[in-house]
Amino acid sequence: MKTRFRLGRYPVWVALVGLVLLPSAAAAQEAACPQREPKEGSYSSSANDYMEQAREQDTPADRRGYFNFALGLLKQGIAEEPENPLYYFMAGQAYLELDDYVGADSVWDRAECLWQPYAQRIEGLRLVAWSNAFTQAQELVSSGDSAAAMHAYRNAYAIYDEEPYPVFQVAVYKVGQAQVVEGDSLQRTYLEDAIWAFRESIAAAGRSETLSDEEREDFIWSATANLAQVLAFEGRLLDAAEVYERYLEDHPGSAEARSRLASFLAMRFAELQNAVRAVEDSAEQTALLAEIDSLGARVSSHYSELLAMQEAGFEADEYHQMGIGLYQLDRLAEAVIAFGKALELESYRPESLALLAHALYASERFDTLVAVAGQLVERYPYNLENLLLLAHACRETDDPERALEVLERREALPFQLVQLNLQGGAAFGQLENLELEPGTLIEIEFSFYDDDGNVVGRGRLSMNAPAQGELAPFRVTPEEEAFGVSGVSYRVVAPS
Repeated sequence: MKTRFRLGRYPVWVALVGLVLLPSAAAAQEAACPQREPKEGSYSSSANDYMEQAREQDTPADRRGYFNFALGLLKQGIAEEPENPLYYFMAGQAYLELDDYVGADSVWDRAECLWQPYAQRIEGLRLVAWSNAFTQAQELVSSGDSAAAMHAYRNAYAIYDEEPYPVFQVAVYKVGQAQVVEGDSLQRTYLEDAIWAFRESIAAAGRSETLSDEEREDFIWSATANLAQVLAFEGRLLDAAEVYERYLEDHPGSAEARSRLASFLAMRFAELQNAVRAVEDSAEQTALLAEIDSLGARVSSHYSELLAMQEAGFEADEYHQMGIGLYQLDRLAEAVIAFGKALELESYRPESLALLAHALYASERFDTLVAVAGQLVERYPYNLENLLLLAHACRETDDPERALEVLERREALPFQLVQLNLQGGAAFGQLENLELEPGTLIEIEFSFYDDDGNVVGRGRLSMNAPAQGELAPFRVTPEEEAFGVSGVSYRVVAPS
């Protein structure tokens, strides 16, 4: 079975590169680094001869054969003289020729450790190797060989990890692979690789001395946002939240990061609330309730900060998500504020208006609910729940006549539209037949609005009623191209 998902601005992925140390060098790697001057010996001299002969060979197979001979001799030298930096230094060059950049990186690290004067030479060799691998990757991308290009990008990052671009590009590629691969198990493997790559991109951007401040921030934010999204896709909501918490340590004023952090915490809060209902063991239930309380306090704190930000620049969707989180936390007054802010930005959002009405009802603010529910019924009249909210509001504000009138209207509905929402400039939802004869023609005219509430397009739904009690999906787009669509309303044309 194939599961699909979407990522943020920059999709990302990468295959893990295992660090391969020479077996005899692993223990020495953990020890302190006593400075040892390089010493020529029979192994290094013979290895050097093989490497020179390798460069004179005409075929790749012959070249690899000689370099493998050289590397084998150097490994013997390391086994007998594990503190001679010359063997590690030369082995790095052999590894590169054999396309083992990870091996080269590991032995060069050891060479530098044992003999500090090697540092500058090795730095230069790393940069040359990085440039060669990076250029190769770019050429392979241009030729359409993406898989080989990703291998070259991984090589570039393995040999010089202070530039984030190569590992970020690998990440992009792997995310694409995850989206098309067959099988959840393989997709999870790709996702784990992506997580590694995102983290490496963040770390490399922080180390880089060549990126401008703007480029560094762009890499860090892109990798952070996508890392969190991959973690959330895997169901690791607290890990996703932690990614943003770390980002906020260096960017405390980022409203977008705090909003996403709060959203992930709120999603986990909702998961725990559902989980505690299914738990029968009292001790386990107590532990879950304590975790819910703690998590609720964290979410509340973040949402309070967000709503207090005067120049946050949030979009309507972000305020809407805040409203949902606050509603789940039973912070109804603040939920009302959040849904209200969403509607200030996009005045005809059907979902935000409906949830605002529910928040007002739950907080027993019936005076305000009369106006909001009235607006809800005016825009979306064929809906049982909308009419019930208005009837309740009228009854609680001592207007029984209007309450009765609304209830009678509700009882007479022949069908209703449910789950009405807007996406990509199209209205969609489901139509439920309440009392119509199956097959009865239903015609509804939809109006589409921009952020300011101006009509920018109209569309028409014509469909036959399904069987009574059944739901049928619908989707309506403007008849002519419309720009800036962010809201919708409708009126029923038939049956009249």
